[in-house]
Amino acid sequence: NGTLAAQPQHLIDIAKEAQAEAILWYDTAEGATGLMNGALNVEVGDRAQLSLEIVQDEKGTSSHIGHLHFTQGNHSQLTVRTATACAHWLRNDLHIVQDGEHAASTFHGCYLPNEQQFVDHHTRIDHAHPDGRSDELYKGLAADRATAVFNGKIMVHKDAQRIEAYQSNANLLLGEKASMFSKPELEIYADDVRCSHGCTTGQFDAEALFYLRSRGMTETAAHNLLVQAFLAEVLDGFRPEIRDYVHDVYAQRLGWN
Repeated sequence: NGTLAAQPQHLIDIAKEAQAEAILWYDTAEGATGLMNGALNVEVGDRAQLSLEIVQDEKGTSSHIGHLHFTQGNHSQLTVRTATACAHWLRNDLHIVQDGEHAASTFHGCYLPNEQQFVDHHTRIDHAHPDGRSDELYKGLAADRATAVFNGKIMVHKDAQRIEAYQSNANLLLGEKASMFSKPELEIYADDVRCSHGCTTGQFDAEALFYLRSRGMTETAAHNLLVQAFLAEVLDGFRPEIRDYVHDVYAQRLGWN
């Protein structure tokens, strides 16, 4: 009956001009307790490509702290997609360093805490060399008394000119006592860049609900359809088997028909 702590470390090294796809899947049994303190270090070489999909489906009352660090070379491409399907207490720290010119980064994520769960995402991307691109999109739902946090930072270093970096965080509150805290940040030390950041947090669109109800849908069915449409922009980027699995978990947790 003792509480266990697991501290796995993973290393992914993508050689020059290589291509790879990887899945990192966290799963726990019902009633699980303890601590997961995991680290992932990734090196993406010059002109290399990596697509990484992360699924976090951790039941019970375990806690998860994830440290993810990525370094990119010249003309490299990195895509990271994170789906937090279920988590009692979770924090993801994701740090990307573009340590080469013409690097491209995409990092998307979705999360759904309910009951009294807590989900926390902290991201940072360092554009350290010229001509880099990044696209960041995180979408979250919070139901019941749950709490979600998003803190994203774009750092453009001196002389890292011609950077294009975009960050967006969108959230829906599904419970009157649910909480969302969002803090997008830009820190720019170059003068030839195109960067944007923003966040939205709200409840269901009353006009959209009225339109669906007027077409004969029940209130529950209309809510479910709007939630699925809200998440689709992130979930549709996953490979089909992961997208369908996460969709099924969300459906079970929210009582979708």
